[in-house]
Amino acid sequence: MISSSESRVPNPESRIRYWVVVPAAGVGKRMGADRPKQYLPLLGRPLLSLTLRNILSWPGLAGVVVALSEDDADFSHLPEAKHPLVYRVTGGAERADSVLAALNFLATREPPETAVLVHDAARPCVALADIEALLQADSIALLAQPAGDTIKLAGSRETPSPSPSPASGGGEHESRVPSDSRPPWRSPASRAPLASKSAILPICPESRLYVEQTLDRGSIWLAQTPQRAPLGLLHSCLRRALEQGAPVTDEASALELFGHAPQLVPGRGDNLKITHPSDILLAETILRLRYAPTEDKR
Repeated sequence: MISSSESRVPNPESRIRYWVVVPAAGVGKRMGADRPKQYLPLLGRPLLSLTLRNILSWPGLAGVVVALSEDDADFSHLPEAKHPLVYRVTGGAERADSVLAALNFLATREPPETAVLVHDAARPCVALADIEALLQADSIALLAQPAGDTIKLAGSRETPSPSPSPASGGGEHESRVPSDSRPPWRSPASRAPLASKSAILPICPESRLYVEQTLDRGSIWLAQTPQRAPLGLLHSCLRRALEQGAPVTDEASALELFGHAPQLVPGRGDNLKITHPSDILLAETILRLRYAPTEDKR
């Protein structure tokens, strides 16, 4: 009898050959930890170790290129570092620099049509079913999830006031967004303007941010990884984007800059990216439930 998991595995002859790039040269400042985020312990093992363990189980994998900081002394101690399909390169100051370093490595070894999947080191929970869906999608694609929460566009003021001024009609029930879609405290000319929408707004306990607008979540998707593209195309777009000084927060954004539209492949909600300390417990719970049946058979 074929199990449900076996029935999802495609015919081996139909699988494409692909490489995975893992940028892991960052320090994870938002975690506030005493070590780089990728080496924080989860279930008694470093985060990067669990992510690589997951990747090495994907069928059709040709190899993994891990981009690390030049002074990384921890990677060599991971059991996955000795795997014959794992390669190490020196990354850069930003994620995009690290991905480009890995693509430079691959460009001398593989043809430009080779499929490349870029995956966050801090996403150890991505499910095999999502990987298979991505591999069966268009050649330029990414895992993503439709926004489920109401989305607010945040703005800030240099001198925010705690409540509406009398001049604006200051009642509690009069603080709704008016017909022109501007928050009421933006209307008086004397108020300080909101920060530019393109500005990076700080998110910390001391910050005072305000709702500028409620966005239509129906057209908003939250990007995940892996993100997929042909090696030659991704290499070219990412290199040109960095040369132009364009903001590149993921591989899809580099492709979009040059007219490409990656396919959105619905991904599972438990493919979380570990960013804040509270994410660790959630990731451990997901991994414990996922690996428990396997560990029990050992």
